[in-house]
Amino acid sequence: AAAGGAPPPPPPQPEPGHARSTPIDWPDWSAIEARVLMGGFMSANDEFTALRLAVKEATPAEIDAQAVHAAMVWEFLVGFGEKKPMYRSQLVEAIRRIMEAPRWKAAFVDSPELVSKAQAARLHPDIISALGLSAVPPPVD
Repeated sequence: AAAGGAPPPPPPQPEPGHARSTPIDWPDWSAIEARVLMGGFMSANDEFTALRLAVKEATPAEIDAQAVHAAMVWEFLVGFGEKKPMYRSQLVEAIRRIMEAPRWKAAFVDSPELVSKAQAARLHPDIISALGLSAVPPPVD
């Protein structure tokens, strides 16, 4: 210990709500759009993972700032969810996070086309619920 000196103060801890030190690593939006246009959801694991990690780290306001991509991303998530049921829990996590961004939520719920696509897709009930939709009950025999 230094003679007569106090130990150095601990480094300040960032407070919640302060700006982050690194920007969000958003996915390649054009790669996601290409998957949507070509229906290439079976090989879209990398795009989904990049999207999921970005929204997991981002605040709702940061997600909202990317809302120009919302309709295309919703279409991607519905297509990916239908083709990749094994990603159900990760999809639910990403969808719930995205739904916290008001402009993204509006882009989905205010689009009859996207809502009908989601309802027509064979999505797990957990995904339907995360989207804020009612699962269609199975026919009664």
